[in-house]
Amino acid sequence: MKNRKRNRLAGFDYSSPGVYFLTLCCKNRIHHFGYVENNEMILNECGEIASQQIDWLVHQYPYLLIHNFVVMPNHVHILCEIFIDESDSVGTGRDDVGTGRDDVGTGRDDVETGRNDVGTGRNDVGTGRDLSLRRDIQFKKIKSISELMGAYQTTTSKKIHLAGNLEFKWQRSFYDNIVRNSDAFNQINNYITENPSKWKEDLFHNPISSD
Repeated sequence: MKNRKRNRLAGFDYSSPGVYFLTLCCKNRIHHFGYVENNEMILNECGEIASQQIDWLVHQYPYLLIHNFVVMPNHVHILCEIFIDESDSVGTGRDDVGTGRDDVGTGRDDVETGRNDVGTGRNDVGTGRDLSLRRDIQFKKIKSISELMGAYQTTTSKKIHLAGNLEFKWQRSFYDNIVRNSDAFNQINNYITENPSKWKEDLFHNPISSD
């Protein structure tokens, strides 16, 4: 069996408050979600489902904040935050997010940075939720990023299969970066917004023959 690179930073608590840049790929990078035309991502039915399930995720788990995301032809980028106190949000302009350090990365291969625009699959969602839900967060078990993405992948797959695309599968696991400071946050946020316009140079542009 081939050795697989560790995607998660060893010893890090991925249910702790912090900001995360996540990339989830379709198996073999097959284009299931639509196509890019004139620098805009055009979602098909499967892409719409992938986008809608991100909205479902933030309503289901009120401690999860989506700062930005985009659905591309064969992958999804998400810039998100686990938070308990509103004052801990990156959006407040804090320089270091939940870590007190200036470095960005998790010890894994960095996923390049870049991405889409409105009306495409990406969304400057902000919270999009009733912020009063924060009052109950301290009494709930905070799920880890892996558990949250597991819920996203499972529900997305089920809905896509029900829509008739039985060939759809996610790549095992996903890529993550822990966002350490506001400079990294802004770089990643811009990457997500600009991703469709840079699609031809994207690391994930071409399908691969095996997972």
